Amino acid sequence: MALADLRCDTKWPDYLDYCDLFDFAIPPDFPPEYVPHQTGLMVADRYGGEIVKPAEAQTLHASRRKAVTISFANVAATRHSAILETATQSTTANLVVPDWGQS
Repeated sequence: MALADLRCDTKWPDYLDYCDLFDFAIPPDFPPEYVPHQTGLMVADRYGGEIVKPAEAQTLHASRRKAVTISFANVAATRHSAILETATQSTTANLVVPDWGQS
């Protein structure tokens, strides 16, 4: 993460409404005073990392948690299905895959 990237990123506060914990991960040479105070902080390099300041926990409203979980599961299932379909078609000659009305 570069300091210029952090300064230009105006959308990260919008993510706070969709998570229980929010952390920034920075490299060891990044100045930590520029990381927003209301977030957690991790310092990491390619060999490991450490939580320097834990994020403050907040509780999502039940309806938002359900919506986010269903959305995540739907995206994951769609991606997994596409991977399986590609793998099956490449290993099975003359396979006919039904069109279930999905696009």
